[in-house]
Parts: sequence; C-alpha cells; structure tokens
Amino acid sequence: MYNDVQAFGASDALARLFGADGLNAEKIAGFMASPTEVITESLYPLNAYGSAMAPLFMNLTFWIGAFMLLVIMRQEVDGEGIENLTLGQRYWGRFLLLAAMAVLQAVICCAGVLAIGVQAASALALFAAAVCASLSYLAIIYALSVTLQHIGKGICIILVFAQIPGATGLYPIEMTSGFFQAIYPAFPFTYGIGAMREAICGFYGAQYAADLAVLALFFVAFTALGLLLRPLMANVNRMVARQVREGGLFNGEDVDIPVRPYRISQILRALADKDAYGRALKERYARFSRWYPRLMKGAIVAGIAVPVALAVVFALTPAEKVWLLTGWLLWMILLFVALVVVESLRFSFERQMRLESMSDASLLDLYDASVTVASAADLDAGAGTPTRGRDAAAAAPKRVADADGAGERPAPEGDAAAKGGEGRG
Repeated sequence: MYNDVQAFGASDALARLFGADGLNAEKIAGFMASPTEVITESLYPLNAYGSAMAPLFMNLTFWIGAFMLLVIMRQEVDGEGIENLTLGQRYWGRFLLLAAMAVLQAVICCAGVLAIGVQAASALALFAAAVCASLSYLAIIYALSVTLQHIGKGICIILVFAQIPGATGLYPIEMTSGFFQAIYPAFPFTYGIGAMREAICGFYGAQYAADLAVLALFFVAFTALGLLLRPLMANVNRMVARQVREGGLFNGEDVDIPVRPYRISQILRALADKDAYGRALKERYARFSRWYPRLMKGAIVAGIAVPVALAVVFALTPAEKVWLLTGWLLWMILLFVALVVVESLRFSFERQMRLESMSDASLLDLYDASVTVASAADLDAGAGTPTRGRDAAAAAPKRVADADGAGERPAPEGDAAAKGGEGRG
C-alpha cells in the first residue's frame, strides 16, 4: 500500500488532476466518467445504415421473388406435341425458364440498390453474388415445390421466416439464442448475406469465394434431390393434385408426369390366383378402413391440442420462445406428412384393387409394359442416358387396360406402363 502511494505521488497524475493552480473539477469529472480513452478504427466503413442492411433485404427479395414465380406461373411443363419427353427434360425445361427470370430480377435489384446510394466495394462481385444466391434459392424452392407440391411451398414459407433472425441478417450470430447459433450454418441465407456483405463492405481473405461455393453446393444438392425424388413421388403428387382440385379450397394444377407402374410382384400375384389376391387385399383394406376414420380424427385433435398446449407453455413458463415456435412448426410439418402418408395408403389400396377387375390378357400386357420400363430404368442407371429408358418404354405394348380410373389425366404418349395404371403400394 505504501509503495502504491509513493508511486502515485511520484507520477504526474496528481498534477494533471489538480492542475498547476489547484483542483480542476472538469478534469476530475472527465477522468471519473471515462478513465480510459477508446479510439475506434473502422476496418470496413459504410456510407449509411442502409448499406449495412442491404444484404438481408436483397436476399429476402431473391427468395420471395423465386417463390412468387412458382405461385404465379405453372410449375408443370406442357408436353403436348413433344414425344418421349423425359422427366429430366421436363424438370430442366421449366427450371431454366424460371432461372432466366430469377437472374433478371437479381440484376434489376442490384442496379436499383446501387442507384439509390448503397455502396459497393466491388459492383461486379455484388452482381455475381446476387445471381448465385438467386439461382440457389430458386433451386431450393423449385425442388420442394415440384416434389412436395403445396406442402413444399409451405416449407418454403417457414424457411424464410426462420432465416430472417437466424442467418446473421439482423444481428451478429453471437447475439442470438443458442438455437439459432446451432442451426444457422444450415441456412442458405447465411452464405447469401455473407457474400453480399463482402461485396458491399469489403473482402476478408477468401470468405467471398467460400460463400459462393456453399451456395453452389445448395444448388447442386437440391437440383439432384428434385431430379431423383420427383419420379418416386409421382403417384403421391397426382393424388394430392387431384384432391386439391376436387377440394376447391386452393388453386391447383394437374401433375403432368407419368405415374409409377404397378409392382411386378402385384401383377404376378393377380395372375397366379386372382381370387386369393382379391380376398387378401380386401382383408387388408378392411383393416385399414376401420383405422382410417380414427387416424383422421386423431390427426385433427392432435393438430389442435398440441399447438394449444404449446401456447399455454409459451404463456406460463420462461422457456425460450424460439424453441416453442420451432416445435410448433416441426409438429405441423410432421402432421401434414402423416396425413399425406395415410391418404397415399388409401389411394394405393384402391389402385391395387383395380387389378382384380382386369382380364388376364390385360394383366399380361400390363406385366410386359412394367418389365419393359423396369429394364429401361436399369439401362439408364448403367449407361447414364436418360433417353434410352424413355425409348424402351415407348416400345412397350400399347394394348393395355386403363387402370387409372376416371378423373385421372392420361399419361403422356409413350408411357405404356403409365397407361397401365398407378400402383406402387
């Protein structure tokens, strides 16, 4: 203590506090208010607050713009007059049209923000980041929309609301909750906003290139998901489109993709012993029919009860609200998926029961067509030539029974197995 007092007395601190003429009240007050001096050095200076917020709102523009393209325009390709149009060609044909519009809106948006005074460390990099982000978002939205139909569009809406607070657009990720800190690397907005910040504020190492690479990865992953998963969801999509059209609550469009053929094992069982096949199928359908009303009522009750319970927890507990909101969103998605599964099972039973009413000659033709399509699919997988499968399917016998039933649109010309009926149950 003595040494500290001695050191303090020997320094010029007292002279600066008291001054040459005695006590200086202003200096003492300033020292007490701010004992240290802070010098701020701006590494990436901005001309306005709007320039700092531009990356978030530009990414919102790209996402919403891509989503509205799928809402306003048809997402299905009209194959009238074009023979042997493959699913991949249909997918890319519509996507490239939408991609041209998405790129155009990205260019217009960037030109607009630069015109109103948003700064840019590199205008060219800003345009490149905008185009990459727009195409990446379109790939995600398009894949979800054509694969899951209205459920996919609902997921797109949920994603945009989750990404506003969770993709570092408003606050640094360190200032958000632990939930968003855990999931923000999975959001495409994280990398779109990051790339545009680099182009607007200034570049830091290779961060700009890394963000663009992740956006390209999102593009490739969801494009592959759409191309691979859509054929597997053909029957479900046709069922959902038909029910939406019949319900009249939403505007829907027909799904112009060939139906998945019956399993060869189903056709063989019907050919071997049609009566036994019919009895076994009717017994299974009867059991399902007894459970079907209970499942639908249970889904309605659970769809109301769980959100109400979460709302009560939200109001009465100090639990982190973002966890409760996320739980509600995940529950609603799970409920919709469960309803689609139940409806697809019912639809599959009804399709399979049509085999019982078909003649042996029609079943044989259907079997030949299914074998041809299966063989063509194996050729596609081995040779990597999508057209070979379609050409082989087009060569299948044309004399098949129409097992799709009334109300379904006919399959595109050349899809012999599709004309034979829907049926992977």
